[in-house]
Amino acid sequence: MISICESLVDKIENSKNPNLAVVSFADSLFTKRNYCLSYRIYSGCKQDAHVTSRINDIDKMVIHCDSDEEQYFAIIQTAEKYVKEGNHEKALLLFQRALAINPNDPYPKKRITDLGG
Repeated sequence: MISICESLVDKIENSKNPNLAVVSFADSLFTKRNYCLSYRIYSGCKQDAHVTSRINDIDKMVIHCDSDEEQYFAIIQTAEKYVKEGNHEKALLLFQRALAINPNDPYPKKRITDLGG
């Protein structure tokens, strides 16, 4: 992770357009299927059509993961994104979906309670 951060800092420092450097770096991670990290980086970029499209692509892919564990964490991540955006209704639905996958985890139960569900 440190080497990834160092590589990103180098690209930004040596670029005349820092946002483009960051987006290019996120694109390289996306291409390598490192969706979680590329999503985080895209989220911090200036939101243009390309960045928005990549974020939407990741949102679609993440919800349709192969294993229950991957799907569970993807749902939690997306639900937290909705909370941050103020869309509590969608977040609540996703936390309920996560709870159905893993009924023994107290985290989605707490978030559902926090959101008034």
